[in-house]
Amino acid sequence: MAAESGSLARRFSRGFAWNYLSRVVEFGLRFLFVSYVAAQFGPASFGIYSFATSTAALATLLAALGDEQALNNFTPVLRDDPRALRWLLRRLLLRRSVLTGVVALVLLAAAPLLVRFSGGSARAVPAALPYFIAFNLFNLLSYFLVGLLDLRPVALTRVLVQVLNLITAWWLFRRGSNPITLLLLIGATTTLALGVLLVYLRSYLTGPGAHPGHGVDLARINRFSLTLGATNTVSYLLGQQSDILLLGFLLGDETQIGLYNLAATLNLVVSTGVLIGFEGVTQAALAERAQQGPSAVATVWEALMKITALLTVPTLGLAIIVARPLLALYGPAYLPAVPLLQLYLGFSLVGRFFGGGVNTSTLYALRQERFPLVVRVVSGLLNVALGIPLILRFGAAGAILATGLSSLVTVIPETILAVRVTEARYPTAFMLKVALAAALGWGAAALVAGPGLVRLAGAGVAFALVLLLALRWLKPLGPTERALLERASLRLRLLVSHFG
Repeated sequence: MAAESGSLARRFSRGFAWNYLSRVVEFGLRFLFVSYVAAQFGPASFGIYSFATSTAALATLLAALGDEQALNNFTPVLRDDPRALRWLLRRLLLRRSVLTGVVALVLLAAAPLLVRFSGGSARAVPAALPYFIAFNLFNLLSYFLVGLLDLRPVALTRVLVQVLNLITAWWLFRRGSNPITLLLLIGATTTLALGVLLVYLRSYLTGPGAHPGHGVDLARINRFSLTLGATNTVSYLLGQQSDILLLGFLLGDETQIGLYNLAATLNLVVSTGVLIGFEGVTQAALAERAQQGPSAVATVWEALMKITALLTVPTLGLAIIVARPLLALYGPAYLPAVPLLQLYLGFSLVGRFFGGGVNTSTLYALRQERFPLVVRVVSGLLNVALGIPLILRFGAAGAILATGLSSLVTVIPETILAVRVTEARYPTAFMLKVALAAALGWGAAALVAGPGLVRLAGAGVAFALVLLLALRWLKPLGPTERALLERASLRLRLLVSHFG
Protein backbone atom coordinates (compact mmCIF):
# COMPACT_ATOMS: atom_id res chain seq x y z
CA MET A 1 0.00 0.00 0.00
CA ALA A 2 2.82 2.41 0.87
CA ALA A 3 4.63 1.62 -2.39
CA GLU A 4 1.41 2.17 -4.36
CA SER A 5 0.82 5.50 -2.61
CA GLY A 6 4.40 6.53 -3.30
CA SER A 7 4.06 5.64 -6.96
CA LEU A 8 0.90 7.74 -7.20
CA ALA A 9 2.63 10.64 -5.44
CA ARG A 10 5.57 10.51 -7.86
CA ARG A 11 3.39 10.26 -10.95
CA PHE A 12 1.06 12.97 -9.65
CA SER A 13 4.00 15.25 -8.88
CA ARG A 14 5.56 14.72 -12.32
CA GLY A 15 2.25 15.08 -14.15
CA PHE A 16 1.23 18.05 -12.05
CA ALA A 17 4.53 19.83 -12.75
CA TRP A 18 4.10 19.47 -16.50
CA ASN A 19 0.41 20.32 -16.39
CA TYR A 20 0.73 23.28 -14.05
CA LEU A 21 3.59 25.02 -15.80
CA SER A 22 2.14 24.48 -19.27
CA ARG A 23 -1.41 25.44 -18.30
CA VAL A 24 -0.24 28.62 -16.61
CA VAL A 25 1.74 29.53 -19.74
CA GLU A 26 -1.15 28.50 -21.99
CA PHE A 27 -3.68 30.37 -19.88
CA GLY A 28 -1.47 33.46 -19.88
CA LEU A 29 -1.05 33.34 -23.65
CA ARG A 30 -4.79 32.79 -24.14
CA PHE A 31 -5.48 35.77 -21.90
CA LEU A 32 -3.08 37.90 -23.94
CA PHE A 33 -4.80 36.68 -27.11
CA VAL A 34 -8.30 37.56 -25.88
CA SER A 35 -7.10 40.89 -24.48
CA TYR A 36 -5.40 41.78 -27.75
CA VAL A 37 -8.47 40.77 -29.76
CA ALA A 38 -10.79 42.76 -27.46
CA ALA A 39 -8.62 45.87 -27.69
CA GLN A 40 -8.28 45.63 -31.48
CA PHE A 41 -11.93 44.87 -32.23
CA GLY A 42 -13.71 47.13 -29.72
CA PRO A 43 -16.84 46.00 -27.82
CA ALA A 44 -19.13 45.53 -30.87
CA SER A 45 -16.91 43.31 -33.08
CA PHE A 46 -15.61 41.54 -29.97
CA GLY A 47 -19.24 40.79 -29.15
CA ILE A 48 -19.74 39.11 -32.56
CA TYR A 49 -16.58 37.02 -32.03
CA SER A 50 -17.74 36.13 -28.49
CA PHE A 51 -21.18 35.02 -29.66
CA ALA A 52 -19.62 32.64 -32.21
CA THR A 53 -17.23 31.07 -29.69
CA SER A 54 -20.06 30.73 -27.15
CA THR A 55 -22.18 28.91 -29.72
CA ALA A 56 -19.24 26.58 -30.39
CA ALA A 57 -19.00 25.95 -26.64
CA LEU A 58 -22.65 24.94 -26.48
CA ALA A 59 -22.21 22.67 -29.49
CA THR A 60 -19.19 21.10 -27.78
CA LEU A 61 -21.32 20.13 -24.79
CA LEU A 62 -23.91 18.49 -27.05
CA ALA A 63 -21.26 16.44 -28.84
CA ALA A 64 -19.00 15.65 -25.90
CA LEU A 65 -21.37 13.97 -23.43
CA GLY A 66 -19.10 13.37 -20.41
CA ASP A 67 -16.42 11.36 -22.18
CA GLU A 68 -13.52 13.54 -20.99
CA GLN A 69 -14.42 12.95 -17.35
CA ALA A 70 -15.06 9.26 -18.08
CA LEU A 71 -11.52 8.93 -19.41
CA ASN A 72 -10.21 10.82 -16.39
CA ASN A 73 -11.91 8.38 -14.02
CA PHE A 74 -11.56 5.03 -15.83
CA THR A 75 -8.18 5.40 -17.54
CA PRO A 76 -6.30 5.32 -14.19
CA VAL A 77 -8.09 2.06 -13.32
CA LEU A 78 -6.94 0.46 -16.62
CA ARG A 79 -3.46 2.00 -16.55
CA ASP A 80 -1.64 -1.35 -16.52
CA ASP A 81 -3.70 -2.92 -19.33
CA PRO A 82 -2.73 -1.36 -22.72
CA ARG A 83 -5.19 -3.53 -24.67
CA ALA A 84 -8.09 -2.31 -22.51
CA LEU A 85 -6.91 1.28 -22.86
CA ARG A 86 -6.92 0.96 -26.65
CA TRP A 87 -10.44 -0.49 -26.52
CA LEU A 88 -11.67 2.37 -24.32
CA LEU A 89 -10.07 5.15 -26.37
CA ARG A 90 -11.30 3.81 -29.70
CA ARG A 91 -14.88 3.38 -28.49
CA LEU A 92 -15.07 6.91 -27.17
CA LEU A 93 -13.20 8.46 -30.12
CA LEU A 94 -15.58 6.83 -32.61
CA ARG A 95 -18.60 8.08 -30.72
CA ARG A 96 -17.11 11.55 -30.42
CA SER A 97 -16.38 11.72 -34.17
CA VAL A 98 -19.94 10.75 -35.13
CA LEU A 99 -21.61 13.13 -32.67
CA THR A 100 -19.31 16.00 -33.62
CA GLY A 101 -20.15 15.56 -37.30
CA VAL A 102 -23.89 15.45 -36.64
CA VAL A 103 -23.87 18.55 -34.41
CA ALA A 104 -21.72 20.46 -36.92
CA LEU A 105 -24.20 19.75 -39.73
CA VAL A 106 -27.16 20.81 -37.55
CA LEU A 107 -25.39 24.01 -36.52
CA LEU A 108 -24.55 24.84 -40.14
CA ALA A 109 -28.17 24.34 -41.18
CA ALA A 110 -29.45 26.43 -38.25
CA ALA A 111 -27.03 29.33 -38.82
CA PRO A 112 -29.53 31.51 -40.78
CA LEU A 113 -32.09 31.18 -37.96
CA LEU A 114 -29.50 32.14 -35.37
CA VAL A 115 -28.67 35.28 -37.33
CA ARG A 116 -32.35 36.14 -37.63
CA PHE A 117 -33.14 35.81 -33.92
CA SER A 118 -29.93 37.37 -32.55
CA GLY A 119 -30.08 40.64 -34.43
CA GLY A 120 -26.96 39.79 -36.44
CA SER A 121 -24.79 38.77 -33.45
CA ALA A 122 -24.56 35.21 -34.85
CA ARG A 123 -23.34 36.03 -38.35
CA ALA A 124 -19.84 34.65 -37.65
CA VAL A 125 -21.05 31.30 -36.23
CA PRO A 126 -20.34 29.17 -39.38
CA ALA A 127 -16.69 30.28 -39.27
CA ALA A 128 -16.38 28.71 -35.80
CA LEU A 129 -17.22 25.19 -37.04
CA PRO A 130 -13.63 24.13 -37.95
CA TYR A 131 -12.55 25.09 -34.43
CA PHE A 132 -15.52 23.25 -32.91
CA ILE A 133 -14.74 20.01 -34.78
CA ALA A 134 -10.98 20.00 -34.14
CA PHE A 135 -11.30 21.02 -30.49
CA ASN A 136 -13.80 18.26 -29.69
CA LEU A 137 -11.47 15.55 -30.95
CA PHE A 138 -8.31 17.15 -29.56
CA ASN A 139 -9.84 17.54 -26.10
CA LEU A 140 -10.85 13.87 -25.91
CA LEU A 141 -7.32 12.72 -26.77
CA SER A 142 -5.88 15.19 -24.27
CA TYR A 143 -7.94 13.81 -21.41
CA PHE A 144 -6.91 10.26 -22.26
CA LEU A 145 -3.29 11.31 -21.73
CA VAL A 146 -4.19 13.29 -18.61
CA GLY A 147 -5.81 10.17 -17.17
CA LEU A 148 -2.50 8.37 -17.70
CA LEU A 149 -0.68 11.36 -16.13
CA ASP A 150 1.32 11.56 -19.38
CA LEU A 151 1.19 15.34 -19.59
CA ARG A 152 4.24 16.29 -21.66
CA PRO A 153 2.71 16.00 -25.18
CA VAL A 154 -0.52 17.66 -24.07
CA ALA A 155 1.37 20.47 -22.36
CA LEU A 156 3.66 21.24 -25.28
CA THR A 157 0.86 21.08 -27.85
CA ARG A 158 -1.45 23.39 -25.92
CA VAL A 159 1.27 25.99 -25.49
CA LEU A 160 2.26 25.76 -29.17
CA VAL A 161 -1.34 26.43 -30.25
CA GLN A 162 -1.59 29.57 -28.13
CA VAL A 163 1.75 30.90 -29.41
CA LEU A 164 0.60 30.37 -33.00
CA ASN A 165 -2.76 32.03 -32.25
CA LEU A 166 -1.12 35.11 -30.79
CA ILE A 167 1.48 35.54 -33.54
CA THR A 168 -0.98 34.94 -36.36
CA ALA A 169 -3.60 37.24 -34.82
CA TRP A 170 -1.03 40.02 -34.73
CA TRP A 171 -0.27 39.38 -38.41
CA LEU A 172 -3.98 39.37 -39.32
CA PHE A 173 -4.80 42.58 -37.48
CA ARG A 174 -1.99 44.39 -39.27
CA ARG A 175 -3.89 43.54 -42.46
CA GLY A 176 -7.38 44.37 -41.24
CA SER A 177 -8.79 41.27 -39.52
CA ASN A 178 -12.45 40.62 -38.71
CA PRO A 179 -14.26 38.05 -36.51
CA ILE A 180 -14.60 35.53 -39.35
CA THR A 181 -10.91 35.43 -40.29
CA LEU A 182 -9.94 35.18 -36.62
CA LEU A 183 -12.28 32.23 -36.05
CA LEU A 184 -10.85 30.45 -39.09
CA LEU A 185 -7.38 31.04 -37.62
CA ILE A 186 -8.09 29.30 -34.31
CA GLY A 187 -9.75 26.48 -36.24
CA ALA A 188 -6.56 25.94 -38.27
CA THR A 189 -4.23 25.95 -35.25
CA THR A 190 -6.47 23.55 -33.29
CA THR A 191 -6.55 21.18 -36.27
CA LEU A 192 -2.74 21.20 -36.25
CA ALA A 193 -2.76 20.32 -32.55
CA LEU A 194 -5.18 17.46 -33.21
CA GLY A 195 -2.79 16.05 -35.81
CA VAL A 196 0.09 16.11 -33.33
CA LEU A 197 -1.82 14.07 -30.74
CA LEU A 198 -3.08 11.59 -33.34
CA VAL A 199 0.52 10.88 -34.32
CA TYR A 200 1.62 10.60 -30.67
CA LEU A 201 -1.20 8.16 -29.82
CA ARG A 202 -0.86 6.02 -32.95
CA SER A 203 0.08 2.94 -30.90
CA TYR A 204 -3.22 3.17 -29.00
CA LEU A 205 -5.15 3.80 -32.21
CA THR A 206 -3.63 0.93 -34.20
CA GLY A 207 -2.51 -1.78 -31.76
CA PRO A 208 -4.63 -4.73 -30.54
CA GLY A 209 -7.41 -3.91 -28.10
CA ALA A 210 -9.59 -5.99 -25.81
CA HIS A 211 -12.56 -5.50 -23.51
CA PRO A 212 -11.29 -4.77 -19.95
CA GLY A 213 -11.61 -7.52 -17.37
CA HIS A 214 -11.46 -5.31 -14.30
CA GLY A 215 -15.15 -4.89 -13.58
CA VAL A 216 -15.18 -1.89 -15.90
CA ASP A 217 -17.90 -2.61 -18.43
CA LEU A 218 -19.07 -0.37 -21.25
CA ALA A 219 -22.53 0.04 -19.72
CA ARG A 220 -21.02 1.50 -16.53
CA ILE A 221 -18.77 3.84 -18.53
CA ASN A 222 -21.73 4.96 -20.63
CA ARG A 223 -23.88 5.66 -17.56
CA PHE A 224 -21.08 7.67 -16.02
CA SER A 225 -20.43 9.55 -19.28
CA LEU A 226 -24.09 10.31 -19.95
CA THR A 227 -24.67 11.52 -16.40
CA LEU A 228 -21.67 13.83 -16.55
CA GLY A 229 -22.66 14.95 -20.04
CA ALA A 230 -26.05 15.98 -18.72
CA THR A 231 -24.34 17.67 -15.76
CA ASN A 232 -21.98 19.60 -18.04
CA THR A 233 -24.85 20.67 -20.30
CA VAL A 234 -26.91 21.91 -17.39
CA SER A 235 -23.80 23.59 -15.95
CA TYR A 236 -23.63 25.53 -19.20
CA LEU A 237 -26.77 27.33 -18.02
CA LEU A 238 -24.71 28.66 -15.10
CA GLY A 239 -21.81 30.02 -17.08
CA GLN A 240 -20.31 32.74 -19.21
CA GLN A 241 -21.25 31.19 -22.56
CA SER A 242 -24.97 30.84 -21.87
CA ASP A 243 -25.08 34.42 -20.59
CA ILE A 244 -23.60 35.62 -23.88
CA LEU A 245 -26.24 33.74 -25.86
CA LEU A 246 -29.04 35.12 -23.66
CA LEU A 247 -27.72 38.64 -24.12
CA GLY A 248 -27.62 38.09 -27.86
CA PHE A 249 -31.15 36.72 -28.15
CA LEU A 250 -32.80 39.03 -25.58
CA LEU A 251 -31.00 42.29 -26.35
CA GLY A 252 -29.31 41.80 -29.74
CA ASP A 253 -26.62 44.24 -28.59
CA GLU A 254 -23.06 43.31 -29.62
CA THR A 255 -21.60 46.02 -27.37
CA GLN A 256 -23.27 44.58 -24.25
CA ILE A 257 -21.93 41.16 -25.22
CA GLY A 258 -18.42 42.54 -25.68
CA LEU A 259 -18.43 44.34 -22.32
CA TYR A 260 -19.80 41.27 -20.55
CA ASN A 261 -17.33 38.87 -22.17
CA LEU A 262 -14.29 40.93 -21.23
CA ALA A 263 -15.50 41.18 -17.61
CA ALA A 264 -16.25 37.44 -17.52
CA THR A 265 -12.89 36.57 -19.08
CA LEU A 266 -10.96 38.67 -16.57
CA ASN A 267 -12.94 37.06 -13.74
CA LEU A 268 -12.08 33.63 -15.13
CA VAL A 269 -8.38 34.52 -15.31
CA VAL A 270 -8.27 35.77 -11.72
CA SER A 271 -10.43 33.01 -10.20
CA THR A 272 -8.90 30.03 -12.02
CA GLY A 273 -5.63 31.15 -13.62
CA VAL A 274 -3.35 29.93 -10.84
CA LEU A 275 -5.41 26.73 -10.47
CA ILE A 276 -5.48 25.80 -14.14
CA GLY A 277 -2.71 23.23 -13.72
CA PHE A 278 -4.86 21.22 -11.31
CA GLU A 279 -7.39 20.49 -14.07
CA GLY A 280 -7.61 16.81 -14.89
CA VAL A 281 -4.56 15.86 -12.82
CA THR A 282 -6.35 16.11 -9.48
CA GLN A 283 -9.32 14.21 -10.92
CA ALA A 284 -7.06 11.33 -11.93
CA ALA A 285 -5.32 11.33 -8.53
CA LEU A 286 -8.62 11.42 -6.65
CA ALA A 287 -9.93 8.55 -8.79
CA GLU A 288 -6.97 6.38 -7.84
CA ARG A 289 -7.20 7.31 -4.14
CA ALA A 290 -10.96 6.69 -4.11
CA GLN A 291 -10.35 2.99 -4.78
CA GLN A 292 -9.26 2.78 -1.13
CA GLY A 293 -12.62 4.15 0.06
CA PRO A 294 -14.20 7.56 0.77
CA SER A 295 -12.18 8.22 3.93
CA ALA A 296 -8.95 7.96 1.93
CA VAL A 297 -10.07 11.00 -0.09
CA ALA A 298 -10.66 13.22 2.96
CA THR A 299 -7.04 14.35 3.36
CA VAL A 300 -6.73 15.21 -0.33
CA TRP A 301 -10.05 17.08 -0.26
CA GLU A 302 -9.03 19.19 2.74
CA ALA A 303 -5.64 20.00 1.20
CA LEU A 304 -7.22 21.01 -2.12
CA MET A 305 -9.79 23.18 -0.36
CA LYS A 306 -7.02 25.05 1.42
CA ILE A 307 -4.80 25.41 -1.63
CA THR A 308 -7.75 26.66 -3.70
CA ALA A 309 -8.65 29.34 -1.16
CA LEU A 310 -5.05 30.40 -0.55
CA LEU A 311 -4.32 30.86 -4.25
CA THR A 312 -7.56 32.57 -5.30
CA VAL A 313 -9.26 34.49 -2.49
CA PRO A 314 -6.52 37.14 -2.04
CA THR A 315 -6.17 37.85 -5.77
CA LEU A 316 -9.95 38.04 -6.32
CA GLY A 317 -10.24 40.82 -3.75
CA LEU A 318 -7.24 42.62 -5.25
CA ALA A 319 -8.87 42.53 -8.69
CA ILE A 320 -12.01 44.15 -7.27
CA ILE A 321 -9.91 47.03 -5.95
CA VAL A 322 -7.96 47.62 -9.18
CA ALA A 323 -10.83 46.91 -11.61
CA ARG A 324 -11.02 50.47 -13.00
CA PRO A 325 -7.32 51.00 -13.80
CA LEU A 326 -7.15 47.44 -15.14
CA LEU A 327 -10.01 47.91 -17.61
CA ALA A 328 -8.71 51.35 -18.57
CA LEU A 329 -5.78 49.55 -20.20
CA TYR A 330 -8.22 48.24 -22.83
CA GLY A 331 -9.39 51.72 -23.73
CA PRO A 332 -12.17 54.05 -22.53
CA ALA A 333 -14.81 52.08 -24.47
CA TYR A 334 -14.50 49.26 -21.89
CA LEU A 335 -14.87 51.39 -18.72
CA PRO A 336 -18.62 50.59 -18.50
CA ALA A 337 -17.51 47.01 -17.74
CA VAL A 338 -15.97 48.03 -14.37
CA PRO A 339 -19.08 47.31 -12.22
CA LEU A 340 -19.67 44.11 -14.21
CA LEU A 341 -16.18 42.86 -13.39
CA GLN A 342 -16.44 43.80 -9.71
CA LEU A 343 -19.80 42.05 -9.38
CA TYR A 344 -18.50 38.89 -11.06
CA LEU A 345 -15.37 38.86 -8.88
CA GLY A 346 -17.45 39.24 -5.73
CA PHE A 347 -19.49 36.12 -6.48
CA SER A 348 -16.33 34.19 -7.37
CA LEU A 349 -14.70 35.21 -4.08
CA VAL A 350 -17.62 33.88 -2.03
CA GLY A 351 -17.69 30.67 -4.06
CA ARG A 352 -13.99 29.98 -3.47
CA PHE A 353 -14.56 29.78 0.28
CA PHE A 354 -16.71 26.73 -0.47
CA GLY A 355 -14.14 25.01 -2.67
CA GLY A 356 -15.66 25.49 -6.12
CA GLY A 357 -14.70 22.62 -8.41
CA VAL A 358 -12.89 20.67 -5.67
CA ASN A 359 -16.18 19.21 -4.43
CA THR A 360 -17.36 18.24 -7.91
CA SER A 361 -14.10 16.40 -8.67
CA THR A 362 -14.31 14.60 -5.32
CA LEU A 363 -17.87 13.44 -5.93
CA TYR A 364 -16.98 12.24 -9.43
CA ALA A 365 -14.04 10.26 -8.07
CA LEU A 366 -16.36 8.59 -5.55
CA ARG A 367 -18.87 7.76 -8.33
CA GLN A 368 -21.42 10.14 -6.77
CA GLU A 369 -22.05 11.72 -10.17
CA ARG A 370 -25.84 11.95 -9.90
CA PHE A 371 -25.91 14.52 -7.11
CA PRO A 372 -24.03 17.21 -9.08
CA LEU A 373 -26.48 16.63 -11.93
CA VAL A 374 -29.54 17.14 -9.71
CA VAL A 375 -28.06 20.26 -8.12
CA ARG A 376 -27.17 21.74 -11.51
CA VAL A 377 -30.62 21.07 -12.93
CA VAL A 378 -32.11 23.11 -10.08
CA SER A 379 -29.55 25.92 -10.24
CA GLY A 380 -29.54 25.96 -14.07
CA LEU A 381 -33.29 26.40 -14.25
CA LEU A 382 -33.05 29.05 -11.55
CA ASN A 383 -30.42 30.89 -13.57
CA VAL A 384 -32.62 31.01 -16.67
CA ALA A 385 -35.69 32.00 -14.62
CA LEU A 386 -33.77 34.85 -12.98
CA GLY A 387 -31.68 35.71 -16.03
CA ILE A 388 -34.47 36.61 -18.46
CA PRO A 389 -36.12 39.34 -16.33
CA LEU A 390 -32.82 40.57 -14.89
CA ILE A 391 -31.18 40.88 -18.33
CA LEU A 392 -34.19 42.74 -19.70
CA ARG A 393 -34.03 45.10 -16.70
CA PHE A 394 -30.28 45.49 -16.05
CA GLY A 395 -28.57 44.19 -19.21
CA ALA A 396 -25.22 42.47 -18.69
CA ALA A 397 -25.29 43.16 -14.93
CA GLY A 398 -28.53 41.18 -14.71
CA ALA A 399 -26.87 38.17 -16.34
CA ILE A 400 -24.09 38.26 -13.74
CA LEU A 401 -26.55 38.59 -10.85
CA ALA A 402 -28.54 35.57 -12.02
CA THR A 403 -25.45 33.44 -12.68
CA GLY A 404 -23.73 34.40 -9.41
CA LEU A 405 -26.73 33.65 -7.21
CA SER A 406 -27.43 30.37 -9.00
CA SER A 407 -23.80 29.25 -8.74
CA LEU A 408 -24.00 29.48 -4.96
CA VAL A 409 -26.99 27.14 -5.10
CA THR A 410 -24.60 24.68 -6.79
CA VAL A 411 -21.43 24.96 -4.74
CA ILE A 412 -22.82 25.02 -1.19
CA PRO A 413 -24.79 21.71 -1.37
CA GLU A 414 -21.82 20.00 -3.06
CA THR A 415 -19.55 21.14 -0.22
CA ILE A 416 -21.95 19.72 2.35
CA LEU A 417 -22.17 16.35 0.58
CA ALA A 418 -18.40 16.11 0.05
CA VAL A 419 -17.87 16.65 3.79
CA ARG A 420 -20.47 14.03 4.68
CA VAL A 421 -19.25 11.37 2.24
CA THR A 422 -15.54 11.70 3.03
CA GLU A 423 -16.04 12.55 6.75
CA ALA A 424 -13.65 15.44 6.23
CA ARG A 425 -13.69 18.70 8.18
CA TYR A 426 -14.28 22.10 6.67
CA PRO A 427 -11.06 24.08 7.39
CA THR A 428 -12.69 26.99 9.24
CA ALA A 429 -9.60 28.22 11.09
CA PHE A 430 -7.52 28.14 7.91
CA MET A 431 -10.12 30.09 5.93
CA LEU A 432 -10.34 32.78 8.62
CA LYS A 433 -6.56 33.22 8.61
CA VAL A 434 -6.48 33.50 4.84
CA ALA A 435 -9.33 36.04 4.90
CA LEU A 436 -7.52 38.17 7.49
CA ALA A 437 -4.22 38.08 5.62
CA ALA A 438 -6.00 38.92 2.36
CA ALA A 439 -7.88 41.85 3.95
CA LEU A 440 -4.59 43.36 5.12
CA GLY A 441 -3.19 43.03 1.62
CA TRP A 442 -6.30 44.60 0.09
CA GLY A 443 -5.96 47.59 2.41
CA ALA A 444 -2.37 48.15 1.29
CA ALA A 445 -3.37 47.89 -2.37
CA ALA A 446 -6.25 50.36 -1.94
CA LEU A 447 -3.82 52.98 -0.61
CA VAL A 448 -1.62 52.73 -3.73
CA ALA A 449 -4.08 51.89 -6.55
CA GLY A 450 -4.85 54.55 -9.14
CA PRO A 451 -4.90 55.28 -12.87
CA GLY A 452 -1.96 54.22 -14.99
CA LEU A 453 0.16 51.11 -15.33
CA VAL A 454 2.73 52.29 -12.73
CA ARG A 455 0.20 52.71 -9.93
CA LEU A 456 -1.51 49.46 -10.95
CA ALA A 457 1.79 47.61 -10.63
CA GLY A 458 2.53 49.41 -7.36
CA ALA A 459 -0.78 48.26 -5.91
CA GLY A 460 0.11 44.68 -6.83
CA VAL A 461 3.53 44.92 -5.18
CA ALA A 462 2.11 46.46 -1.99
CA PHE A 463 -0.58 43.78 -1.84
CA ALA A 464 1.90 40.93 -2.31
CA LEU A 465 4.33 42.18 0.34
CA VAL A 466 1.67 42.72 3.01
CA LEU A 467 -0.07 39.43 2.17
CA LEU A 468 3.15 37.39 2.46
CA LEU A 469 4.08 39.06 5.76
CA ALA A 470 0.58 38.40 7.12
CA LEU A 471 0.66 34.75 6.05
CA ARG A 472 4.06 34.30 7.66
CA TRP A 473 2.70 35.80 10.87
CA LEU A 474 -0.56 33.78 10.87
CA LYS A 475 1.02 30.50 9.62
CA PRO A 476 -2.20 28.95 8.24
CA LEU A 477 -0.63 25.71 6.94
CA GLY A 478 -0.83 22.78 9.34
CA PRO A 479 1.51 19.76 9.53
CA THR A 480 -0.65 17.66 7.18
CA GLU A 481 -0.60 20.25 4.40
CA ARG A 482 3.12 20.88 4.85
CA ALA A 483 3.84 17.16 4.60
CA LEU A 484 1.72 16.79 1.45
CA LEU A 485 3.36 19.75 -0.28
CA GLU A 486 6.86 18.66 0.71
CA ARG A 487 6.17 15.13 -0.52
CA ALA A 488 5.05 16.49 -3.88
CA SER A 489 8.20 18.59 -4.29
CA LEU A 490 11.27 18.97 -2.09
CA ARG A 491 11.71 22.47 -3.50
CA LEU A 492 8.52 23.51 -1.68
CA ARG A 493 9.95 22.60 1.73
CA LEU A 494 11.71 25.92 2.29
CA LEU A 495 8.72 27.91 1.03
CA VAL A 496 6.01 26.18 3.10
CA SER A 497 8.16 26.27 6.24
CA HIS A 498 7.50 30.03 6.45
CA PHE A 499 3.71 29.62 6.45
CA GLY A 500 3.13 26.78 8.87
